[in-house]
Amino acid sequence: MASAPTVCPSCGRPSADDARFCAGCGTQLAAPAREERKIVTALFADVVGSTKLGESLDAEDFRNVIDGAVGCMIGAVEEFGGSLSEFTGDGVLALFGSPVSHEDDPQRAVLAGLRTVELVERFGEEAARRWGVEGLAVRIGIETGPAVLARVGAAGSEVHGATGDTLNTAARLQAAAHPGAVLVGSRTQQQAGRWFEWGDRVELELKGKAAPVIAYEALAERLPGAEPERAVRARVVGRDAELATVAEAIGSVRSGSGRVVFVAGEAGIGKSRIVHEARRRFEDPAADPGLWLQGRCMSYAETLPYWPFHGMFREWLTAGVSEQDPRAALEAALEEPLGGDLGEQLPFIAAVAGLSPTPAERERMEELAPEVLQRLTLGAVRSLVEGLARAAEASGGSPDPRLPPGAGGHLGGRRAGRRWARAACCQRRAAPVRTRPCAPARRRRPAAPPAGRIWSRLRVDLCPEFRPAAARLPERLP
Repeated sequence: MASAPTVCPSCGRPSADDARFCAGCGTQLAAPAREERKIVTALFADVVGSTKLGESLDAEDFRNVIDGAVGCMIGAVEEFGGSLSEFTGDGVLALFGSPVSHEDDPQRAVLAGLRTVELVERFGEEAARRWGVEGLAVRIGIETGPAVLARVGAAGSEVHGATGDTLNTAARLQAAAHPGAVLVGSRTQQQAGRWFEWGDRVELELKGKAAPVIAYEALAERLPGAEPERAVRARVVGRDAELATVAEAIGSVRSGSGRVVFVAGEAGIGKSRIVHEARRRFEDPAADPGLWLQGRCMSYAETLPYWPFHGMFREWLTAGVSEQDPRAALEAALEEPLGGDLGEQLPFIAAVAGLSPTPAERERMEELAPEVLQRLTLGAVRSLVEGLARAAEASGGSPDPRLPPGAGGHLGGRRAGRRWARAACCQRRAAPVRTRPCAPARRRRPAAPPAGRIWSRLRVDLCPEFRPAAARLPERLP
């Protein structure tokens, strides 16, 4: 027996059984599934002492202060690819992993939390000047885990809601955090731990939780190259050809010829291990060491210009510096390599390093056309690199600030006579779709560089199927 045709609830026109929209008026007939279960990272942020602020401020001033603080929260969440799930008046609930998932959602959430604290602190200075509000701050709780996501509301006005213990835990962590703190649950800390500096492990008795909840305070993002070394003391096995390419590049740089080394491979195959070995050899004090600076190209930084340079300069700037004003440290560090050009180049280097410009510098840079600002910024970076080389130091930067997400840039350099040479080591994850079986690991040698150019490129392809080397693995182990 044939089933009755689907009737449009709006115009009454019959439609095919599998139709999703009415052919007459376009009304949706069959709605997609309204619920799904996903792993998400929840971030709760709330303005500290908003009730007291509401009592002491005029209604319009109170609204301006809260709107400014919440705007900082939303801006930070959107900057790192999160989505706003709920707005609580003086706070927000944001989800990382819904509706779009990323492999680094826990890391993005912690970065958004730290960025929120920074932005609200900066806005607090304005609030103190305009409305007399002192000590404006937020507290933030973050946790990762399963949640049920659902579209709530009628067609055309639906929003993404979420429920689950993960959200409850994040909310309780937010309530337990002290002002200006980002309190992170253990599951988030396990997944994002290597990228941040953390406070002590604490066990919290939270309302509604049967067992103590383990949490950590996120203090700051780790600079590139400062991540804790994991499993890097083990010998590299089965990578003789790849390490020979690295050794050749390092030797060429020490003799005065530049090299760019690309390390390509799938996730987890050992790109970072090869780069770590390259760094160890380049910085070897027994073999004419150079300075190695390291930056990252992150998926959430696609729209942030010069991001690899940001990490590289911050690492170089803070090397050996503790409890010092970053601005003062930058000026002191640039004095020798830039010399008389320090005043001209300082604003652009400071901007690339992520330091706030002075009011005069901000006014000057706002007057520049975008293409002029880009040209002056790249010129300042080049002047710094060449200045470091002239000072018989080594310097580094990713060869292209627009490297694709998932790539990393590492650069070391040496001065050779009147020339300066650099070695750039870039790592990138291979495309996830393979159209042919993996070929044996190989080295690609380019043709000789054109006359007058000291750069040449080498490529290291890492392959998961190095069976001959794997067969020798047991006998090479201690």
